[in-house]
Amino acid sequence: MTVALMLHRADGAPVSTSFRKAAFGKDDPFARQREIAWEGPDSMIAGRTSFTGELDIASFPHIETIVVVEGELTLTLAGAAPLVLGPQEGAVIGCGTALRIQAGSLVRFSFCAAACDKPTKRGVVPLRADADFKPSNSLPARCCWARPRNAAATTSSPTTARRTRRAPGIRRPTTGSFVRTSRTSS
Repeated sequence: MTVALMLHRADGAPVSTSFRKAAFGKDDPFARQREIAWEGPDSMIAGRTSFTGELDIASFPHIETIVVVEGELTLTLAGAAPLVLGPQEGAVIGCGTALRIQAGSLVRFSFCAAACDKPTKRGVVPLRADADFKPSNSLPARCCWARPRNAAATTSSPTTARRTRRAPGIRRPTTGSFVRTSRTSS
């Protein structure tokens, strides 16, 4: 099933999406302001938040992607220049990141957050609105890296030992490990 949610309209007009106020875990820094529109599998949520103030967070409790829709939000890591986000600008905050979050006046942002058991790649990554995304090549559905199932029983000479057919459902991704896919006919 696919669900479409409207978290914010560019012109600021009200949205028909229903939101519920709730925290995302016990250490959620935006617990009092968070409005959740969607909750999905694997502890993932999406919604909006309004915030004013300053927070010092020793270890951000989850992974969160934010996009500011109104106001200005400042994210500061120790020893780094502040990242100031205005309308239509965003960032991803890694789980376990130590940072200061500041908003001198009301800031509103949309978010998507995912729980994590332990810190991941720490830091803040700015999102570029003008990122030049290009499609990547997909991996082939099947490849000839795997030996046929009965090859051990039928290989008595170097000629028959050659891989002459593809093993159904086996492909080799670029990482070098084998991945099992659904079976297909040869």
